[in-house]
Amino acid sequence: MIIFAGTDTTSAALNKIFHLLALHPDVQEKLRAEVVAASECLNYNTLVGLLYLDAVLHEVLRLLVPQVLTGRFCTVPKGTFSYLATAAANRNKDVWSEDALEFKPERWESGKVDSAMKSKICGVYGNTVTFLGGARSCV
Repeated sequence: MIIFAGTDTTSAALNKIFHLLALHPDVQEKLRAEVVAASECLNYNTLVGLLYLDAVLHEVLRLLVPQVLTGRFCTVPKGTFSYLATAAANRNKDVWSEDALEFKPERWESGKVDSAMKSKICGVYGNTVTFLGGARSCV
């Protein structure tokens, strides 16, 4: 199951990244410039230093949750099921402000997202519920 989830969600996320970069050539240009300027040795330290890449990834996973993760069924009390709409939470204007539906990687630069959010979401990745949270978070 882990291999299925990892490959399916990764391919869905990459598809969405490429689609959004095609729609936003300014973002694509800025991201390409950052990657080209980086060392040819893309080790952990180099990747951590690619801050705009990190911002793009956060924004893609906030805005376009990979289809496999758009909702999860979980037991509340025994026999009762609840549906968690992760995409709706990640686009909630009460949390992300009026531009919640817009693709804006800049919202993640230099901790801007933390100060701009009206409230926090309990998730394991960037205050989003893309990968859920708590004991049932995605590995």
